[in-house]
Amino acid sequence: MENNQIRNSASDISVFYYLGKAVWSIVRAFFLICIAFVILYPLVYMLSMSFRSAADFYDVTVVWIPKHFTLENYKKIIFEMGMATPLLNTVIISALSTVAQIFIAALTGYGFARFKFKGSMVLFVFVVITIMMPAQMINIPNYLNMRNLDFFGIIELIIGKPSPINLVNTPFAFIVPALFGQGFMAGLFILIFRMLFQGMPVEFEEAATIDGCGYFGTYMRVMLPNSKTALIICSIFSLVWYWSDYYGPYVFLTSIRTLSVYLMDFFNIVNQYLPSAFKGNVYYTIPLQQAACVFSILPLLVMFLLSQKFFRQGLERSGIVG
Repeated sequence: MENNQIRNSASDISVFYYLGKAVWSIVRAFFLICIAFVILYPLVYMLSMSFRSAADFYDVTVVWIPKHFTLENYKKIIFEMGMATPLLNTVIISALSTVAQIFIAALTGYGFARFKFKGSMVLFVFVVITIMMPAQMINIPNYLNMRNLDFFGIIELIIGKPSPINLVNTPFAFIVPALFGQGFMAGLFILIFRMLFQGMPVEFEEAATIDGCGYFGTYMRVMLPNSKTALIICSIFSLVWYWSDYYGPYVFLTSIRTLSVYLMDFFNIVNQYLPSAFKGNVYYTIPLQQAACVFSILPLLVMFLLSQKFFRQGLERSGIVG
């Protein structure tokens, strides 16, 4: 009798367990589908619109798949509306600034992690504060500094007038701040590398010292190669942020366009390109706009697909969440 009751109780528990597991799987799948829809819908919409002709845009029966698949929108924005030049400017600024920023952030993070000196914690607190400081707060002083680049007034003291070095309207307006640890979200990268190097065994450096490496040699030959995952994920974040930044190019590049500035001014560019009969007509401008948006994010999508494995490993090993 007792055995039958135990079997019945175990059976009930098993039923409730599998029922709860099935319900949880359905709820989880529902939320994942909702999240995927929210993320993918804008991208699918842009792709669909970018391959449509004006006739498809007029046709209310066309929802997702164009009836007249065309690449004319891409040909127009690249070869006729001059989008290739902003793309090249964006690639140059983003790539060079990212390389400079990641090298300096890793070196600074290693210094904070391994070398203790008077005032090091105070300096590190200021580094952390820069993470919470909006870029708009320091862009005006940075603009004045880039317009007449000087180091503590030394050049003005020597020549007797303001420095003639003007970096405005050049990629160096972004590269030079990155070289001095003032790049886009540089404080966050310094924090990540400091945490990474603090978690590495000191025995690595001791072994390198025994083999005759100095401090910089140990950093370049031992510590930096072992921080590959953090280098990859920080490089991806930095490249994406520089690529999509609008406020910085708007302030420092008054005669050079990047992709973000080009897209913000897209409707004016389209109106200059289209015949007067079609100006302001959304049936012609929106497919071109969506093609420009797809073209601007395509390099980032390709980069992410090629580095997805390293990106996932970097997230797992560097401790970045959220």
